[in-house]
Amino acid sequence: MSVVSGVISFTRVLDGDVINSHLFVTKPPIQRLKEGTDTPLPDWTITDNQPVIYPRVASQSKGKRIPITTGSEKWLYNGVAIDFTSDTRFKKVTHDDGGVSVPALKIVENLASIDNLDTDVITFEAKTKISGVDYEVRATLEIRLEEMVGEPYDGFIEVTEGGVIDDNTPEVTATAILYKGGAVITEGVTYKWYRVGRDGLKELKPDPATPNKMKFKESDVDSELTIKVEYFFNGVNVFNKSRSLTDETDTYHLRVKIDGPQDLRDKDTCKLTPEVWNRVLDQKVDGYIFEYTELDSMLNLVGKETGSTYTMTTEKLDANNGHLNVIINATK
Repeated sequence: MSVVSGVISFTRVLDGDVINSHLFVTKPPIQRLKEGTDTPLPDWTITDNQPVIYPRVASQSKGKRIPITTGSEKWLYNGVAIDFTSDTRFKKVTHDDGGVSVPALKIVENLASIDNLDTDVITFEAKTKISGVDYEVRATLEIRLEEMVGEPYDGFIEVTEGGVIDDNTPEVTATAILYKGGAVITEGVTYKWYRVGRDGLKELKPDPATPNKMKFKESDVDSELTIKVEYFFNGVNVFNKSRSLTDETDTYHLRVKIDGPQDLRDKDTCKLTPEVWNRVLDQKVDGYIFEYTELDSMLNLVGKETGSTYTMTTEKLDANNGHLNVIINATK
């Protein structure tokens, strides 16, 4: 058997548990103004273009998502709490994150303008309850607002059920979408699909009838799987995109203790200590060998290590243009 987990950003550690929270979005969080105009692309006043931003909060000890306390959520735009009565750019909604209903934020008006062409930040704050005790969680998402010179490409991977396989969702479908100048294009587009694993990238073959779609079921995902799509327009690679899928049905899952920062400065180190746990019995399982696969920013294999722990150093990052991804494989 094999258990796979990507390195994640952690929000809070409590009583041996790690609570992680992230913001996800249903459309690319990018809006541009075409050079010399004041018309944003895509137009977020059009319903079909409107991004929905939603949180996912998970307990590492349980290996599953945990609910957010109803009514505890707060949304901030550039550090200021959004007043939904007076600020008509945003709307509070709910989102079905693979069978889990979560509070969400929909952008219903354009944010990019001649006076606002930078990176804005959406922040989510809320509480979750564990063993009767409230804990605070927080996550952020950047919204890129830029002037558009020419017609740049953007790629996005939409996944049904939020990319989470659980007891009610045996299979998810990933759809690759390519944008040019803010508009979806399909003519002249081809795709290459990959799974990211212990040997780096392994190409996947979609159904020729639907080359922009791939289905993934429980047996394809060992706790967590990263997929990557390369987008080609008229034979030229114009964009690459990756995202993770999660399986909450696996009996075994990985817990990773992180000792140190994930954004390293001079002489910093970050130590990872993984353990395999039985989700049903809620107990540690011994006898596993841990392998750490190092991938660069393009998800190409650059190194491997084995051992009970792994230490990231600034020297490793410097040798790889300042960025490394680490995939942990536990085998027995």
